[in-house]
Amino acid sequence: MKKTIVLLAVGILMLSGIFLSSCVKEESKSEVLAQKGSLKTDETSYLPIYMGQNTLIGEAFITIENDQILVSVNLNEGYIPNEAHLYAGETPPPSSAPGQFPYHWYEGDPFPIVFTVDISDWYECDAFEWYFALHLAIGNETAWILPEGGINWLNKKGKPTGWGQYFLHYFEACTPVR
Repeated sequence: MKKTIVLLAVGILMLSGIFLSSCVKEESKSEVLAQKGSLKTDETSYLPIYMGQNTLIGEAFITIENDQILVSVNLNEGYIPNEAHLYAGETPPPSSAPGQFPYHWYEGDPFPIVFTVDISDWYECDAFEWYFALHLAIGNETAWILPEGGINWLNKKGKPTGWGQYFLHYFEACTPVR
């Protein structure tokens, strides 16, 4: 009887430890996501662009001007994209398929690449979060912005579906300039 009570107590302690640690992990994970890409309206956020997962080829910058988010792409010399696709929205991108992202740039469009996202519905605000993903095709190669703390798309088994990432960007309190 004593053994059963001791085993039961140990089991309960172990389960409570697992529960508490999973709560702490979830809480710290959302804190980290909320902190990634944090910027004020008068600052610029730098995001590295990598080709083939480990070759830094440039950077993207996110800025706010009036009631628009501008995502500017600056590539190192010699890297000329065929196309670029941007996801920017209040929910995570539903797919890792860049062609399904809502903003596109194709060879022959004005250069340099600057995506303009209308946020007039969001601009008079205390703060807001948006998700971003940027993909470039350069020849037969693929390039993505890979910020620290980016999130991979996962398949049904929970494994990454490639190396592209999206991320949550936190915008601090904003004041319209009109």
